Amino acid sequence: MKAFKARTGTLKQYIKDQTIRLTDADRALFADMAKVRIIDEQDAGHHYQNRKTPAFKRLDRLADAGILKRVDVFQPGRGNFKAYTFANKDVARVMGGKLPTIGSKRNALHEVITSKLFYAAGRPDSFKLEADMTKDEKKFFSSLSVDGGSCLPDAVFYDGGQMVVCEADSGQYTSTQIAANRPVGKV
Repeated sequence: MKAFKARTGTLKQYIKDQTIRLTDADRALFADMAKVRIIDEQDAGHHYQNRKTPAFKRLDRLADAGILKRVDVFQPGRGNFKAYTFANKDVARVMGGKLPTIGSKRNALHEVITSKLFYAAGRPDSFKLEADMTKDEKKFFSSLSVDGGSCLPDAVFYDGGQMVVCEADSGQYTSTQIAANRPVGKV
């Protein structure tokens, strides 16, 4: 995946550390983050695997510089772990991305699981979150709704010309929600 080349001078307007030097590995991480908005520390380590120091040290350095923000995430069975997003909207914009939507309808674990799907699929260039889908793509999925329920997937990508639909389940669905959104068939 080609790394986004943000202008360093533009970035430095929005960060604390004016002396930090960005590496190609940092820029590749930022390109992935622009696509998925939040990345588990383990997946971010993919970019720093050939370094002498552990990935978390570089990630924490980027957070201290004001480029990234650490997010504590809890997952049953795994416990607490760190994930990273861009530090703020301005940094995200400069890097070609956005901040994740985390609130009452989406939690950080759900968003991390979606980004893990991106890495599990081999970081496809065509990977697109629901929030980044075009009106036509949303219209297509809305036409597949059952009983008036929403049918927008969390993400999609293409593999060999075939659309792959991704749905992240962080265990927050109720039995009623699952029954209302039963599978509608092969897309």
